[in-house]
Amino acid sequence: MTNINDEYLKILNELDENISNQKDLEYAKNQMYRLSMLFIDEMQAISEKYEDRINALAQSQKELEDKIQKVQRVVNNIERDIYDEEGIEENETFEFEIICPYCNYEFLTEVDELKEEIQCPECRNMIELDWEGTGIEEGACSGNCFNCHTCDSEEENNEDDM
Repeated sequence: MTNINDEYLKILNELDENISNQKDLEYAKNQMYRLSMLFIDEMQAISEKYEDRINALAQSQKELEDKIQKVQRVVNNIERDIYDEEGIEENETFEFEIICPYCNYEFLTEVDELKEEIQCPECRNMIELDWEGTGIEEGACSGNCFNCHTCDSEEENNEDDM
């Protein structure tokens, strides 16, 4: 920037030296000033535009990093479930994704089998953890699952009855 300032001052000095009429000199200096302000305004507009783009990219990157972390946690849990052949130690913690039944807030938390309830970080209600299962017989289907062959066969049986 110092080169620009030096050049600007040099131009103003040359105008002083070469224009003898004071009115013309002031007019030329004012026009130089206006032109300089136009360039500065344009550079600020360009700078703000690029700053907005950089901020948008930073926000997108943060969102992607959050998604990648979530996927990584899921992959780590899957790897642990598949490759951890040594069995589950007593009081081992597990990472669960919980949806609060009171406010539908979805959150991840680590709990062990000794913990019977957990507090929702959003609504602060206590959520009971059921380690005994869902209350549905082993192998039975609640009808609310995805890719369940039991549900498919029950629907086919109901359609055959009609």
